[in-house]
Amino acid sequence: MKMPWRRGAAERPGADPTRVPRELVDWANQTSPTLVAWANVVDATGLSDTTVKNAERFLRTYKRTFDMSARREMAMRIRSKIEAEVSPRPPVTIGSMDVIATALQMRRRQLGYGDAGPGSES
Repeated sequence: MKMPWRRGAAERPGADPTRVPRELVDWANQTSPTLVAWANVVDATGLSDTTVKNAERFLRTYKRTFDMSARREMAMRIRSKIEAEVSPRPPVTIGSMDVIATALQMRRRQLGYGDAGPGSES
């Protein structure tokens, strides 16, 4: 039943609500060359199960942590554990979230299990 007092989404001629602006796609596709270079040489097979579980839990729940300082501290703790367990260490110019996600992804690829994600050669 159509309710006349409810407005629908503003419709513009030719507007496609599923179309993502090109600028946003370009921005999202940018990956730091430093991150790519590190990902290609990192040996993440030395990550302990505890570190992996903590990192996965953090990536699943970090958006629910409203205290930014607590979120940053947790990311730095996990990053420092990852830095101690992988070789070579990630460059300091790479953000903690990128280090955590990349280390987990590369561990999956190197151990040959789980979803290797987009861009995998398998």
